[in-house]
Amino acid sequence: MAQEGYEEIWHQSYRDAANTELHQAVWQKTSTANPDMPKLGSNYADEEHEQNILVAMLWRGEFKKLDVTLGSGFAQNHAGRLKSNTLYARFATLSRLDKDFRKQFDSWVKSSQLGYAHLARGMFLQEQAWEARGDKFAAKTSKAQFAAFEKLSSLARLDFNKANEKIKSCAMCAGELIGNNKALSKQKDDVELLNTALRQDPSLYSPAYAYLSSLQPQWGGSYAQMQAFIENIAKVTGDMVLVEQLKSRLCYYHGNNIYSEDPEGARVWFEKGLNSQPYQLLVNELALMYAKKNNHQQAINLLEKSLANGNEWDVYTLEALAQSYFALGMQVKGDKLIAKRDEAVRRFKNGE
Repeated sequence: MAQEGYEEIWHQSYRDAANTELHQAVWQKTSTANPDMPKLGSNYADEEHEQNILVAMLWRGEFKKLDVTLGSGFAQNHAGRLKSNTLYARFATLSRLDKDFRKQFDSWVKSSQLGYAHLARGMFLQEQAWEARGDKFAAKTSKAQFAAFEKLSSLARLDFNKANEKIKSCAMCAGELIGNNKALSKQKDDVELLNTALRQDPSLYSPAYAYLSSLQPQWGGSYAQMQAFIENIAKVTGDMVLVEQLKSRLCYYHGNNIYSEDPEGARVWFEKGLNSQPYQLLVNELALMYAKKNNHQQAINLLEKSLANGNEWDVYTLEALAQSYFALGMQVKGDKLIAKRDEAVRRFKNGE
């Protein structure tokens, strides 16, 4: 029997059903109904916990703790004890919060002399900008949507520049400015920003991701330019994990850009992107396509691998995999994942 949330999860795309959106909905309802949330403290000691406690600190207005915690993260990163992409993921978690967090970000910036608040708020505002614009092509996007998009992106730019001034050798800032340049059609400095980021921290992937995205045809680039960029990154960095991830993203962009007119063609591109380092959105979209056609075993194969490769607490993956288990009569397996999904949501709500 399908569990609560089946329609919400499987009959929407990842854009509406992904981990962060589900978390946002839960957090918004909780914070509105009960601002006096439980005090921090749990038995968890994993990366999910590190991300969740940052959100809880922000909501409670514990801005000094936020600065200290993020400062410690940068210090660990510089000492080689914390991976750059892990530190980035912590900021990314803050960036994808609900719009009701805006006042908390503003208060944090006002109270802090450090650059972390500016970087986090800039990333949050840029996410809000993309949300305001929507995911349609320009011809199907209203003037009001564009106006909101440009306003929020411009505000984000101010924060990114301020963060870049305050945080020494901030490759993360350079990467965010590349994404912001795409939003505001100011891409002439992208190559310089990318080179700066690679020089400051070649182990951080977000600048390369942002640059690849900016080369999409709808942003003035081409697939040939994207392929050439990937080949150049392979030569410059020698990082084949990054190269494989970029290749998978290129396949995702190919498929996503033709999805509405040619879903089967999109599926072919998504399947091409299933390399050793597949892009998570590609995996989600392809699993959804399989499930809609009742090819649940194919969806299971994809999602089980995703769960084993670092998405143990991803709400979307847990829910989607459970529903395919249910569809094939694997009730016990599905029930276990639904229980873990509920645990993941609880952890987010309570900052665990």
